Amino acid sequence: MGPTPQLTLLLNQSDPAELDRMQAYLNRLTQARQQRLNDIARPDTALADTELALSERQTRLDTLADELETQSAQLAERTEERRGVVTTLDDRYGSEADRLADLNQSREQAEQQLRAIQAELARLAEPTPTTNITRAQGDLPWPVQGAITASFQRRDGVHYNGIVIQAGAGSAVKAVHTGRVVFADWMRGFGNLLIIDHGDQIMTLYAHLQQFSARPGQQVSRGDEIGRVGSSGGQASPSLYFEVRRSGEPINPQRWIARR
Repeated sequence: MGPTPQLTLLLNQSDPAELDRMQAYLNRLTQARQQRLNDIARPDTALADTELALSERQTRLDTLADELETQSAQLAERTEERRGVVTTLDDRYGSEADRLADLNQSREQAEQQLRAIQAELARLAEPTPTTNITRAQGDLPWPVQGAITASFQRRDGVHYNGIVIQAGAGSAVKAVHTGRVVFADWMRGFGNLLIIDHGDQIMTLYAHLQQFSARPGQQVSRGDEIGRVGSSGGQASPSLYFEVRRSGEPINPQRWIARR
């Protein structure tokens, strides 16, 4: 019927019934052809959508690759800076004996400051009331959970008046007994140091803190968070330095905290 079947049908057919029947056939053929064209166009549309999605994903991958390259460069820069710091420290300590001498000097200066703090507490008009901490000796909770890496007395030529408990950076440090915070500041040899007065001339010390969670003058109870584990004071790894003192003199803290 040629390229224009509808026009040919109108011009060549005289029987109305035949005309209606042929028109119905043409309508069905037209619908079928349109359906086929739609079926052919559908994969093209899906392919275009897929190509767009792949393009967007590639753009995201390129962005992530750029960010990763930037972070790698920053990490390399920090690693180099750390290497430089280590080299500087190594140069500073020409020998192990010099390093130990410097540490012991820092400890001695800290001891002088601690004795001054103890003297000030003794002169207070209203000293910290008793908290009966002596009754809890041997049953105090650990200030932080971890392994003891340095015991009371000495380790590697350095005198320790307390114990060193290794723990993850940022771990909560808790008061072992009720008392009043009398010091929370940086001190050479200890880094960030917090001291709690428990009355009866008993004090506990918590050093190398990352941050303080209590302030001087604050009353704390057993189990209250007072700080976070850190490596302040030149520690190689995060840890807590813990002391117990009676009348300003250090005593073995392992005799005060509970056994595991």
